[in-house]
Amino acid sequence: MSDEFKAKGNAEFQARNYKDAIMWFGKGIEVDPRNHVLFSNRSACHASLQDWVSAYEDAVKCVELKPDWAKGYARLGAALHGQKKYGDAIDAYNKGLGFEKDNVALLNGLKMAQLAKNPHPLAQVFNTNLLLALAHSPAPELEELRQDKEFINILTSVINDHTLINNYLSDPRMTTLLKAVTRPADEAEDAPKSKPQPKKAPEPPKELTPEELEKQEIHKKAEEMKELGTKHYKAREFDKAIECYGKAAEIEKDNIVYMNNIAAVYLEQKEYEKCLEQCDKAVEHGREVLADFKDIAKAITRKGTCYQKMGDYENAIKWFKTSLLEHRSADTLGKLNKCEAEKKKKEDDDYYSEEKSEAARLEGNEKFKNQQYKEAIDLYTDAIKRNPKAHAVYSNRAAALMKMGAYDDAEKDCKKCLELDPKFVKAVVRLGHIYFFRREYHKAMVEYQRGLQLDPTNEECKNGKERTMMKVQETSGSRDENDTERQQRAMADPEIQRILSNTYMQQVLREISENPQNLQHYLKSPDVMSNIEKLIAAGIIKTA
Repeated sequence: MSDEFKAKGNAEFQARNYKDAIMWFGKGIEVDPRNHVLFSNRSACHASLQDWVSAYEDAVKCVELKPDWAKGYARLGAALHGQKKYGDAIDAYNKGLGFEKDNVALLNGLKMAQLAKNPHPLAQVFNTNLLLALAHSPAPELEELRQDKEFINILTSVINDHTLINNYLSDPRMTTLLKAVTRPADEAEDAPKSKPQPKKAPEPPKELTPEELEKQEIHKKAEEMKELGTKHYKAREFDKAIECYGKAAEIEKDNIVYMNNIAAVYLEQKEYEKCLEQCDKAVEHGREVLADFKDIAKAITRKGTCYQKMGDYENAIKWFKTSLLEHRSADTLGKLNKCEAEKKKKEDDDYYSEEKSEAARLEGNEKFKNQQYKEAIDLYTDAIKRNPKAHAVYSNRAAALMKMGAYDDAEKDCKKCLELDPKFVKAVVRLGHIYFFRREYHKAMVEYQRGLQLDPTNEECKNGKERTMMKVQETSGSRDENDTERQQRAMADPEIQRILSNTYMQQVLREISENPQNLQHYLKSPDVMSNIEKLIAAGIIKTA
């Protein structure tokens, strides 16, 4: 039971929901109060919230339960460091190293505690403000440094780790920077503008310290093992690939890339549970050794991909979003969008049912008959979700929307219905009615004529056409506010715009306006007659 609470706590910790993680680890401790790992994990949560007293109490309990466990001393050292008890933190880290001398978290913690206890004299200078000064200083000699990517990387490393200060103080670029940013402002402003200097020849490689040479050699060996693992991976020799990646991780303990590689192999093998476990290990270890946030984000993204492959879209989306909080990557964002689309498609597919769609439609019809139009619309909408190809339901919903006065939405439903079945006369009739009610008589005439072509005996189309013609005749000589609104709506119609922009029709309209008797001449042309009838029906042309 405690393992279940631990797993839930770990998941919340990785999602940075530290308070929830504390709750789950606490429940686990209630079940198993002798479990040192639970106290260790809860201590890490308290430390993440900078509650150093609680972190210390849990770390002490962890060490008390498991005195020979190195990680417990890493938790204790971190809690003491957070309380600024640097000497005690150093003692805790050294005690842990006595059990595991190569533990990266302990070594890094010890280094940071020693630096905090005895800070470098220039520690206050090397902070993020130095990067800002480099970026914005008007000093001309810094222009070249701003373009030097190698120097920017060095400066960033020194700011993050003050133990490196002495290694780079002799670098002439560092000297130039420190002189420029510490020079009085008025001196910098009065300094003559120097002419652009030609680019210097590349300086010979800087001599590395023994520690740097050792790290370089370790990385080289790890990369060689990784390359061998990749060859096995490409050859689909997965067990050998995992073995090589595992050896690379052992060689370079503070690089979680190799742990990510192992997770990738498990994913390819469809060993999803192992993949999830490996991703969790990579994230946990990455936080302990202060790994690059991009590498941590990759592990979280792979966890999301694993859940996606398992069909668990809720968890997949959750972890993709968590990864984006760690590092916003275009690749992860693309995976999130694709996963959300897959989730929606699955939900739609699972909801699909022709039988239930028809049942909802029939129930909607009953509500419509009882004048319960809102309820009818909801049922028709549900029927469409269950079967988006059921063309008749769109027409039914259009009828209900018309009763509610929602003519624009009803028009969309009629058009969708006719898109699915161009010969469905009821939708044509309703579209004609919509245009009639909106005083778009030219459009109404077109729809009633279309309906009669499909069904010459359709009484609704006959009556609608006759009613529309009478309305056109009635309004063709009138001018009122409603007529102006009708004309404005007609002018927005692409068909009316097409007619009015036609050069020949423009000439015809000019001649008719100059001499109305010319209208009889142009009515002999079927095309011109059709266009003029549309303009009259739209209220653009007045006949009286």
